[in-house]
Amino acid sequence: MSASIYDCLWHAPLQLARRKFLWINLYVS
Repeated sequence: MSASIYDCLWHAPLQLARRKFLWINLYVS
């Protein structure tokens, strides 16, 4: 149970950061 919660807390920020990075690349280029 706790493992899945930690996975969600760990993967969510990574996905948001990746999305932000992609948007920044689009705006820069």
